[in-house]
Amino acid sequence: MLKARPGIPYYLESLAIVRTDLAQTLTQIGNNLAAKEQAALALAQFIDLVNAHSDVHRYHEEHATVMQTFGLILRNLNDDTSAETAFEGAIQRFSELVDAVPDVPEYRRRLASAKSSLGRLYQKLGRSVDAEKAYLDAIQDFSTAQQAGLDDPLTHDPLAWCHTHLADLLFTSGQPEKSRGHYAKAQALREPLNATAEQLFAFAMLLVNCDDVELRQPDRAIVILQQAVKLIPGNPRYVSALGLAYFRASQWDKSLTAVRTAQSLRIFPDATDSFVLALSLEKSGQKEQAQSTLKQAIETMDKHSPGNIEQSKLRAETNTLIGKPTE
Repeated sequence: MLKARPGIPYYLESLAIVRTDLAQTLTQIGNNLAAKEQAALALAQFIDLVNAHSDVHRYHEEHATVMQTFGLILRNLNDDTSAETAFEGAIQRFSELVDAVPDVPEYRRRLASAKSSLGRLYQKLGRSVDAEKAYLDAIQDFSTAQQAGLDDPLTHDPLAWCHTHLADLLFTSGQPEKSRGHYAKAQALREPLNATAEQLFAFAMLLVNCDDVELRQPDRAIVILQQAVKLIPGNPRYVSALGLAYFRASQWDKSLTAVRTAQSLRIFPDATDSFVLALSLEKSGQKEQAQSTLKQAIETMDKHSPGNIEQSKLRAETNTLIGKPTE
């Protein structure tokens, strides 16, 4: 329809939104190169819409949204310079919307999310001071959005992630006491969020994967993830996370079974599965298989998600336990 009637903005907007959604799905399953292609196409289309209809705030919002998505994808691909540019562009555009339409608190919430994404990039790059400032700015913007009426799960979820990432940053920077305040805030936000499988998954990941090992609660995470898997049985992310929780709880056989099930459910290979599988194989005494699985995990990550932050943490943990694979 866009080809038949190219002058209709609605058709161009609809196609760009579909491409943005597809890019988000593709990066979630680990196909970041395909995600980058779709996000770039969506970005170009939203730029056309903004240039042709600069008075339509919705187009500016959608433009900023795809820029943030593009930044996440580029970060996963280790193109951190371009990711920073994308995040900064999203922040600038959301800031302009906040100034232009101050009575729409959604723009403030979206601005906070973009700042949190930039903070995560700074954290990855070791720019701790910049990361902490970005997170604190994001928390302030989330608070402002809450005071304006957006005190709901759509605010609580990204705010909980922001507190979690800031807590990890502070903990690894040698400030454990300060970090625990933010872990506690993240957990308080997560506790009531149990209506969807994705909310359960996010809470479980806090309990099973926070950098402060003493605060991990793998047994509780197992129960929560079992609920998520029950809600959506075929989701490999939830099954794989359950495998990680079993590993953290020293239940190696159950971990192996869960992760292998997750692999069978994937439509695209994910290094997370292989890292967890390698960890559980090593702990269960299958050292040769652990070595070969670790090598496979590294190859998959380097090919598809070389900058993925969570996979990088698992990679470091696996290398520490098993040792770097031999050539």
